[in-house]
Amino acid sequence: MGRKDFQKGMVAGAKPFEEKFRRQGEAIDRVSRKLNERLDAIDEVTDAILDDLSAMEKKRLYDLNTVVNISELDETEKEFLVALLYTIANMGEQITSYQQQFIRSVKNYLGVMNVQAEVDLASIENIESINSQKAILQTIMEYLFLDHANHDYMDEYEDVFEYFSVNRKGVQEIKDKIDNIYRLTGLQGIAENYGYVPPADTAMGGNGASHKFHYTGPVNKLGNTLHNLSNGGYMARQGEYLFFAEPENDYFLYRSKINGEDKKCICEEEAKSINVVGNAIYYIVANVIYKVDLDGDSRTKVCSLKDIPIAKEKSLPIHRNKESKLFMMVVGSHLFVIAENVTILGLQGVDVYTVDEQSGEVTKCFTCQGVVNVDENNIYYFNDYKKFYKYSIATESTEQIAQTSGASCSNEDILFINNKLYYRCYYIEKFLFKDMHYDKIEKNDLSNHIVSDIIPKSSDVALDIIRYDNLDDTYAYCLYTNQIKRFSPDTPSNKKEVYLSDEGYICNLHVLGDRLFFFEKANNKTQWKSIKTV
Repeated sequence: MGRKDFQKGMVAGAKPFEEKFRRQGEAIDRVSRKLNERLDAIDEVTDAILDDLSAMEKKRLYDLNTVVNISELDETEKEFLVALLYTIANMGEQITSYQQQFIRSVKNYLGVMNVQAEVDLASIENIESINSQKAILQTIMEYLFLDHANHDYMDEYEDVFEYFSVNRKGVQEIKDKIDNIYRLTGLQGIAENYGYVPPADTAMGGNGASHKFHYTGPVNKLGNTLHNLSNGGYMARQGEYLFFAEPENDYFLYRSKINGEDKKCICEEEAKSINVVGNAIYYIVANVIYKVDLDGDSRTKVCSLKDIPIAKEKSLPIHRNKESKLFMMVVGSHLFVIAENVTILGLQGVDVYTVDEQSGEVTKCFTCQGVVNVDENNIYYFNDYKKFYKYSIATESTEQIAQTSGASCSNEDILFINNKLYYRCYYIEKFLFKDMHYDKIEKNDLSNHIVSDIIPKSSDVALDIIRYDNLDDTYAYCLYTNQIKRFSPDTPSNKKEVYLSDEGYICNLHVLGDRLFFFEKANNKTQWKSIKTV
């Protein structure tokens, strides 16, 4: 048989097997497709089970992995737990989205709406029930676990845990319970431990997805005005948007248009001393300065009062106490911190610092008796009860710009408007061997440093002339329990009523553009009110 005949025979013999292999291959493909379909069906069933678990069985899962349910705490302990969460949150450099979600979950689960901003950690020792301590401790450990995804936080927050009376075995038991939840549900599961609560007033797109806020309007050079900040700094403005603490929701930080549209809660913390520059919001919680973007994301700690050194003057050593307050002003790219102090002689004053946001370095600018104005270029202040100075932000230099001709003036007697400095001075004259006291209002035009009297020498006229609560470019505004009056500093006795409340009393006056914003308190309720300045 030749080679060609052999090849033909091989081909002929293979044909029946080829057909058989083809049929087997098709059968295998059919089985494979059915198997994949079955596997997909199994995946769908698994997903459905997991969805069903998150919707219906989570509570049972968490109950199995909870030492003591926090719902069994009494009302005082519940409020303390939420306040303690806020206190520990303020101790950290930042708060993750999972941690924010967890705090919302705990608040809602316990029904605690009015939150105390900060508590003394030592108060933990006042909780006598070990079961209550265990419940609170597990909640705190769950919150801290959300930032680390492990228990490395134990060393970092050792000063917190030392107040608990739970022994090592109890702590390890809590760790094991948290690890079980994490293995079964991940960080999302721990964050939703006590139920899912979405952020208040979340901005949603047409398909239900949240969208990022993009600001395209004019950018502030000054984060807020000195007088708004002196009145609490509960509201700031940039372009057509307001950024404010909402008294009807625990003074949480909100954003809205001036007309009230697009209102959104952007940070669930009691915010004060609010400054807005560009895409950044600065605010203070319990003497700690934080920075977030206009959506409330990327929250970072800038500094706190305890980070600021206490200046020691040779003649008048300065100290701070628990009542010392801290507020700030953002001027362009510069952050200034103004901290109250008290000397050993009992004299009130302030220290002014600048903070490098990148390095956290704090540098003292000056100490004074009071800051009277801040603009885009300068900080104006006074010392020695009679000398006024200007601190240049650009050159970091100081120069004296004015001096009273009288004996003294105090912080509440000074008005700075349209580059003119008004101040009430206290005088003493000798007449018939008796001291005669009287007040005089002086005006100092800083463009030419000329001092001139604008009010006769009469204490009766001058007593209420300089007192005011806020300013715009033309008028000074005064609050009188339930009404607001305004006056021009050149005609201070001519006061005009601009608002009268028939329901309650008003406070915390803020001037923003052509509008006045203030709190009106009536029937145990505080809310924002607004009127036009003209």
